[in-house]
Amino acid sequence: MIKSKSLSLTNWPKEDKHAWQQAFQTGGWFDECGLAAHWKENSRKNIQYSYGVWLHFIQNQFPKLLEQKLAKRVHRAIVKDYLADLKTRVSHNTATIFLDHLLCALRVMAPDHEWQWLRDLVRHYQRDVTPKNKQARIVSTARLVELGETLMTEADADVSRAVVRPARLFRDCLLISLLALRPLRRRTLALIQIDKHLVKTRSGYSLVFKACDTKNKRPLEFRLPHILNEAMTRYLETYRPRFPNANTHDYLWISSKGGQLSDSAIYTNVMKHTHEKLGVAINLHLFRDCAASTMATENPEHVL
Repeated sequence: MIKSKSLSLTNWPKEDKHAWQQAFQTGGWFDECGLAAHWKENSRKNIQYSYGVWLHFIQNQFPKLLEQKLAKRVHRAIVKDYLADLKTRVSHNTATIFLDHLLCALRVMAPDHEWQWLRDLVRHYQRDVTPKNKQARIVSTARLVELGETLMTEADADVSRAVVRPARLFRDCLLISLLALRPLRRRTLALIQIDKHLVKTRSGYSLVFKACDTKNKRPLEFRLPHILNEAMTRYLETYRPRFPNANTHDYLWISSKGGQLSDSAIYTNVMKHTHEKLGVAINLHLFRDCAASTMATENPEHVL
């Protein structure tokens, strides 16, 4: 799939930029909040990107429309051309997501305009969305843990002079093993800090998260599965220190540049390794399905 180009916020028309920023205004005691003030950061980022794709299309195909009010640019014929253009690069499912995001943006940027026709169009396209065949991509927890162990062995066997490469591989395999046994959401996974979230105990390690660290806003605490205790210790003592700037912060997962490994990088790396080794690209959400499927067919004590 070819990634759709998106116009960055700094290059949006003045009216669009102002309307977008106003939608996220947080009000004081006597001020009203913007209509999108309650959106989560990921929603904001994704919808902003999608609206930028729409503007990039307008800029390339109908540049004179940028001189009009943002709501006036959106009519059936232009949206039809937009969808046709999207489908030259992305699937029907993805094009439908872009269309839905366009609607979400317009509803908070031009709330006084009537968007019922666009809502109806989104629903029409959503009816034709093809469900993904998750079952064909389900992999057992045991197989995922085995993959993690295999990659650890590869990292240990790296006799090259490279310092970061085996550390990066060991980091990724530990992530895969942890996800297989405790499928955390990627934002929660990325924010783990040593001694704050990852706590050393007598018997191994525990992971402790406050309500603000989880999607459902509930605190979460559990022991690290015992089969990962040794690997975690090796990562902390041998591999993590190899990353640049490892001693300047406490984030557990470090990027090759020395900063916190982002949730999107975790997503990409896990997808890459699972696709290369298993022939199936397993995203972080699918790890939850893999765990649920395994628990339904095996004794969880035997697996964990």
